[in-house]
Amino acid sequence: QMAKKRRTTEASRFDKIIKENLEKVLPRLMALSGIQYDRKENLPMIKLQSTIEREPDFGCLIFNGEYPKGAVFHSELETSVKALPKYDGRMLFYYGLYFQKLRKEVLQTLYYLGAEEPKFRNRILHKNMNFNYGVIWVRDFPHTEFIQSNEPEEVVFSILTDFQGKPAEEIIDEILKHLQKLLGNTLALQKFIAQLRILSQLRNLHVQTIKKSNSMLTMKGMSIEKDPLFHRDH
Repeated sequence: QMAKKRRTTEASRFDKIIKENLEKVLPRLMALSGIQYDRKENLPMIKLQSTIEREPDFGCLIFNGEYPKGAVFHSELETSVKALPKYDGRMLFYYGLYFQKLRKEVLQTLYYLGAEEPKFRNRILHKNMNFNYGVIWVRDFPHTEFIQSNEPEEVVFSILTDFQGKPAEEIIDEILKHLQKLLGNTLALQKFIAQLRILSQLRNLHVQTIKKSNSMLTMKGMSIEKDPLFHRDH
């Protein structure tokens, strides 16, 4: 029971960071996924939650040469490999809801953020239906696409990407140095280091990240250990 509660708490911490940073990170994820658009708009106000257990992570309207009148882009972000096999029904359900409300084609991508390679069917093939959606393992994206960004949300996100043969400790150092360059010795720096500590668990790099970040913060005369939002990160 305690282990289950701990896993639930950790999942909620991952979800919190993902939701906070999604707006900044998603445009680059879309570009790397081949989602091209001339312009992007927020979805009109539609109520989706009444019949589902949770709202979609992200949805917007995109416009390009293929979809001059617009198409819905819908994405989900998942950290647990065990949750992936159940996404076929969820994605189909979201497709139906978006189509019912907006009468537009729905382009769907599931971004998987975990460390274990995702192996599951991302389609439903029935006699009268052939449904599928995109699945992208964020670890397939090169870290260079994120780590030198001017957006700290993207810099932190690079801990989940492909290190391209570099040692993990070197990547962690590079992330910390670039965050410090962007943010200086500020509360914002402490916030994003705390986020990095949490996300590093998805790559089993928590111990290394704690060690590297504590060393840097000590040199700067700073600490995040007293932050109640992240008091379990050490």
